[in-house]
Amino acid sequence: MKKTTDSAYTIASYLQLSEKDKKYDLYHWRVLLIKDEQRIESSYSGFIEEETEIAVGDDPILLDTHDYYLDDNVKAFGVILNVGYAAPQGRIALC
Repeated sequence: MKKTTDSAYTIASYLQLSEKDKKYDLYHWRVLLIKDEQRIESSYSGFIEEETEIAVGDDPILLDTHDYYLDDNVKAFGVILNVGYAAPQGRIALC
């Protein structure tokens, strides 16, 4: 969670393991814009599939609360999801 420069708003984002399988893990990703710490003003929700070639690492979410002015009625903020990449197992050479 992080407060925006406009103190009435808080941005929260989290990943939650939704399904665990031998082949892959499925994570639910949610981003919330909360006003006055009581009401969800806006939200985004999606799913991320973690396979053998993509891994969701530690601290994968970066919340950018800098004010991005788009016009008189619209401001924006940034949310970045960082995932780590590894070579497929067949391409790893051990010496």
